[in-house]
Amino acid sequence: MSAEHTFLMGSETEYLTVLEGSADLGMLGVALQEFVRELRELAPSLPGPAGIFSGYGRTYVDAGMHLEFASCECDSPFLLALVIERQQELLRQAAGRLALRGKRLVLANTNHDGILSRGVDTWGAHESYLVRQHPAEFGPRILPFLATRLFAGSGARRRDGAYVHCVRTEFMEFATGGGTTDRRALHSTAREEHLAGPRPEVFRYHLISGDSHRSQYNLALQFGATALAIVAALEDSTLERELRDLPRPLFRSWVRTAKVFNVLARGAEDPRIDPRALRIQRLYLEAAKRYAAHHAAPTWAASVLDAWEDTLDAYGRMDLDWLAARLDAFTKYRLHEAHLADSGRDAQAFAGNVEFLAELALLDHDYHDLLRDDSPFRALEQAGVLQHRVGAYVGPGEEAEPFVPATQTRARPRARFIAAYGNEGAYTVDWAWIHDPATRRFLELFDPFAAELSENWREGNQLTNAMTLARRTERARLAQLEARRS
Repeated sequence: MSAEHTFLMGSETEYLTVLEGSADLGMLGVALQEFVRELRELAPSLPGPAGIFSGYGRTYVDAGMHLEFASCECDSPFLLALVIERQQELLRQAAGRLALRGKRLVLANTNHDGILSRGVDTWGAHESYLVRQHPAEFGPRILPFLATRLFAGSGARRRDGAYVHCVRTEFMEFATGGGTTDRRALHSTAREEHLAGPRPEVFRYHLISGDSHRSQYNLALQFGATALAIVAALEDSTLERELRDLPRPLFRSWVRTAKVFNVLARGAEDPRIDPRALRIQRLYLEAAKRYAAHHAAPTWAASVLDAWEDTLDAYGRMDLDWLAARLDAFTKYRLHEAHLADSGRDAQAFAGNVEFLAELALLDHDYHDLLRDDSPFRALEQAGVLQHRVGAYVGPGEEAEPFVPATQTRARPRARFIAAYGNEGAYTVDWAWIHDPATRRFLELFDPFAAELSENWREGNQLTNAMTLARRTERARLAQLEARRS
């Protein structure tokens, strides 16, 4: 695999999922089954171990009776944003077909339900990155970045009236380790599935500390800057020395530090970003620049570095106009301020006013609603207020190869296979293999950057043996890490 294509990233988004006019989970379940069938009619797809795979990734109904979309593996954060747009366009089309039969869904990529407070329901917008070290090895080197990654948030108003950058930060409990549904950690090591077969030299780094975005700029910045920060943390010795000089952690723990930095404004205060958070971000930005200058950096790196630096500069001068045109948290902050002004209330209305806070929570959900043509996000976009797009619109199936994303990862040969055989439904697809249930054989896609599928169908026991070897290798590596620590 070439040096240019050693970056791989993907997103998993859980959607707020409601059937209008019904609180019956059974009826919602039936509607979602019909929704998935409509998706299969709209784009070539094949069943997976759970849900269905199209060329853009996986769609399934999660245990909590909500939809989850996982993107295919992308080698560029800008392509990732455009692939997710195509997934969401298919989502809109499928929901539209369902609505013609009287079943109207509400689907939003928000990350919380109701007023943001301790007991509110939250769900995930997960990130995955390919890394060359096991995540258990590099927590201390990436935690300062994660604790100051303010652009990972899409913004929300807490019950106490404070406006925060990121919903998920409010629910982090640990610095490292943890789980995905509870005991959540900034540097999560909860998900260690070996999605590259018997390849112990590459690992999946699964982050759960960011929000979902409507802004493509915001999403691409988050994934691109994080991918470059990880590489810098692993390879840049200057950064390692600079991190040792930081007072660690700044507020008792990195989780507490992240929550302190997460507050953009309290009540009537003007928005403010702690300069210490910016200082830490600039350490990683400069390290990423050094990496890009001395390695075969991907073609997208220069654009991400510029966006990262422009964002930090805008933070420093608190340029609300610039930020609100690109970052969801600031776009929504401006919406909150406008709602406050339109209602004739002052900033003190936030504190303890549950009715008013509920109005703002509904405004947040409307912003993230993917089906409403009159959502606040779409209204701002159509008015030319936002500068969020990272590429020209390409609808599902309008690619040079229909339903095949232009990525140099295994997602491309998988998408070609799905496009060729999607109408037959005779195969089962997963991230790292394609299975033929009739013959119990499989085609492997263990190499994350495979340019084409192997032509050799292998026996099912060979797949089992390969994955068993992968798990044994990974357990042995983790045992060595624990031995070195103790």
